[in-house]
Amino acid sequence: MRNVTATFIVNEELFALPNLANVCAYRCEFDEAYYEDALFTQHQIEYAPALERAVIKRKAEFLAGRYAAQQAIKRLGIEKITVGVGRHRNPVWPAGLVGSITHTTAQAICAVAKNTDYQSIGIDLADLIPLAAANDIKDQIIQRYEADVFGKLPLTFEQSLTLAFSAKESLFKALYPQVGTYFEFHAAEIINIEMKSHTFFIRLTQDLTASLTKGTVFKGNFKVQSDEVFTSIFIEHDLI
Repeated sequence: MRNVTATFIVNEELFALPNLANVCAYRCEFDEAYYEDALFTQHQIEYAPALERAVIKRKAEFLAGRYAAQQAIKRLGIEKITVGVGRHRNPVWPAGLVGSITHTTAQAICAVAKNTDYQSIGIDLADLIPLAAANDIKDQIIQRYEADVFGKLPLTFEQSLTLAFSAKESLFKALYPQVGTYFEFHAAEIINIEMKSHTFFIRLTQDLTASLTKGTVFKGNFKVQSDEVFTSIFIEHDLI
C-alpha cells in the first residue's frame, strides 16, 4: 500500500477555540490530488457506503473531516471511535460525545466534547463568497434587518454575507440533533455582532420544536480573515 499520508494531509494541528472549556478541536489541511481510497484503511476510518458513487472531491473532504474528528477524539483520551453518517449525511457521534465537522476544499476542522459538558456543537468554516455571488444570493441568506446590522460593521459586503452564511450554518449544525430536519436560513436572524469580543447573537424567527421557539437567542463566536470566516456555537444544557 502506498503511504501518501504525508502528501494528502499537508498540515495538522490542534485548533484554538478561545474561552471554551473541555473542548478539543483539530484542524488539518489536505491535498485532493493525493487522495486514494486506501487511506481509509490506513487511518482506520470507516468508508461510508454513501461514498460509493461520490466524486473524488467529496471523498477527499469526507476523509479529511473524519481524520480531524479522529484526532480530536483521541485528544479526549478515547481510541478507535467511529463517527457514523446519518440520513441527512450528518455526523452521528458515539454515545457520550457531541461534535461538529466543517471543511472547505483544502482544510477540515472538527470540534468535540463530552455530552456532559455541552448539549451540542456547531462549527463552520467558509471561504469568502465572491462579490458577484454574494449579490446573487444575499436575499436567500439575510433579511433587511440583518443588512442594517451588518451595514454598521467595519467589514466588506463579502465578509458580512459570508459571516451571516457561516453563522447560520453553525446554528443549523448545533440545532440539528434536536430538530432532526433541515430549516431555511430565514428561520433565524442575526441581531447583534460585537467586533471587539468576536461574538454574534442570533435569534430564531420561527418555532422549530416545542423547546426551540421563536425568539430564542443563541450566542456564537467568529473570526473573519481576508479569505475565510470561521464561526462556532456551543449550546450548554441549561439553554434549551
